[in-house]
Amino acid sequence: MTQKINIDKKLLEFIKLNPLDLEYASEELRNNKEIVFEAVKENYFAFVFASEELKKDKEFVLKLIAEVSGYVLQYASEELKKDKEFLLKAIKKDDCSFKYASLEIKIDKEFILKILKDNGLILRYLPNHLKNDLEVVFTAMKQNWDACKYVNHKARQEIIKLLTNREKI
Repeated sequence: MTQKINIDKKLLEFIKLNPLDLEYASEELRNNKEIVFEAVKENYFAFVFASEELKKDKEFVLKLIAEVSGYVLQYASEELKKDKEFLLKAIKKDDCSFKYASLEIKIDKEFILKILKDNGLILRYLPNHLKNDLEVVFTAMKQNWDACKYVNHKARQEIIKLLTNREKI
């Protein structure tokens, strides 16, 4: 038993030093949460080599997003990238995780409006047609004025017209 513990400690140390060597590990090791967590903590790209089972594990992926980076989501399963409930939690942990949401999520205006009410800076990750949509833009800016940095030119012109006409009244 003591020998197994020593081997596990040495393996964890090796993975910390060489996180991308997870690629060459057995399926059993690529499915080990502790080993994968340590590898991803050192280099989030290591998650690409995790088992498919871990890439689908909502709680594990949320832990990685919260403790490492939202960039982890790019290597998670496609199911998670389409799961609205999961994405709401992921975005609260690290808003950059929205960058890796599925396209069908990124064009779902109703869902977009919902998340913009909590985090207007998500606007930066939206497709251009939504960055031109005044309802989307105003929702984002109402939540966080800094979202105006991500507004497209066409929407900026519309906002300027609206503000200019308001001043004339």
